[in-house]
Amino acid sequence: MYIDMAKREAEGSHIMLGAQNVDLNLSGAFTGETSAAMLKDIGAQYIIIGHSERRTYHKESDELIAKKIRGAERAGPDSGSVHR
Repeated sequence: MYIDMAKREAEGSHIMLGAQNVDLNLSGAFTGETSAAMLKDIGAQYIIIGHSERRTYHKESDELIAKKIRGAERAGPDSGSVHR
């Protein structure tokens, strides 16, 4: 499901919008990636970072996940809504 479609479907309900991943780069052309700023703009309130499938299939390390967390906390949804 596209995130803008999910946002429209959730409007007027108690459903909160979130994402399962975020790019570590705050801006720039990174095809296929979604920045924290983009997620904030669309209204995402949560980001899951460090999901076991990302660790397994994309070989995301603790170091990379820490960078994603720092970037998401700076540019994305309110602090405290970044889930590890």
